Amino acid sequence: MGQNLNGNAWGIGGQVGYNRQFGSFVAGIEADLTSSHFNKSATSTVQYPSSAPSLTLTQSVSQNYLGTLRGRIGVNFSDLLLYATGGLAYGNVNFGRVFGDTVIQTAGTATSSVLVGYAIGGGAEYAITRNLSLKGELMHIDLGSIKNGGPLSAGGVVQVQMFGRAEIAQNIARVGLNYHF
Repeated sequence: MGQNLNGNAWGIGGQVGYNRQFGSFVAGIEADLTSSHFNKSATSTVQYPSSAPSLTLTQSVSQNYLGTLRGRIGVNFSDLLLYATGGLAYGNVNFGRVFGDTVIQTAGTATSSVLVGYAIGGGAEYAITRNLSLKGELMHIDLGSIKNGGPLSAGGVVQVQMFGRAEIAQNIARVGLNYHF
């Protein structure tokens, strides 16, 4: 039973980085950490093949934080930097599933894990003053998948074997204000 757990979220975070300019070319490295407020669940109900009662499955995915460590290369046009970025991404992901029907008592599984994947994207940074710049960035982040499952028991008796997997990929739009030392 596939379910779509797409959704929108917001976060707030910070970054540190170092850039070096070579003529009009810029190369650097950035690390960031963002509190993520993504929490989505979906419920599906299907009828058993016989005339027995229906089955209900609720799945939920949440993410507490997201971080990246990325390289950055770009071209500087006076006060405007256009750049591409890519590297490592990581985040804490929680994945839960609850199964139940009118015959079997409700049972569930939950998994929490730090997943590691990749981030790739690009952006523009505009120098407002010598020490301040405004940045806009689009990134695709893929943390792979998280799995959980096994035998579910209710009342001390194994009722069903249930296994699931959630793919964790996200597209992120960011804005930021940077201070240059």
